[in-house]
Amino acid sequence: MPTIEDENPQPPLKYRRVESSTLPKGRRGKHHDLIRGILGELATADVGSALKVPLDEIGGIGLANLRSAVHRAAKTESLSIETLADQENFYVWKTIETKIISGGRVMQQAQSYPWEKTYLAAILETDNAKLRERVEAANASIVARMDELRSDSGGTAQEQKALADALNGLKKLETERLG
Repeated sequence: MPTIEDENPQPPLKYRRVESSTLPKGRRGKHHDLIRGILGELATADVGSALKVPLDEIGGIGLANLRSAVHRAAKTESLSIETLADQENFYVWKTIETKIISGGRVMQQAQSYPWEKTYLAAILETDNAKLRERVEAANASIVARMDELRSDSGGTAQEQKALADALNGLKKLETERLG
């Protein structure tokens, strides 16, 4: 008498089976040390200051994988960041966060200021021939915003600190790259 098993034979297994309890828990991939290093330095960096990571020093990790791993780790740390890359470097910086109450819920939103665009253009500029012009534009927009805040006593403490940090960052940039 034929059995059901005889009628529906199982194909041979292609993969080995292991107990799931023996598998490593958590995500600690090959990028772990690099990403921890980047986030560790980023945690101590001032808002408005970007880390410049040379792509030829990241051990053959593709840019897409690096960007994804940094964003994933930053999200885990509740750190709001932005990234940018050119042919030679990967840049990452913190953004300012504000809490917004919406419908009784607290939501996180990245805060950016109009003067930040010129500031980031200056600190991310790789061409020294264009750098002085970018630094001057950033300085002008930061000073204009500081004057505006002085005249109307507006702005937040976070923005005032970000403005001061940005001015210090520009001075350091000028000293290091323009002499």
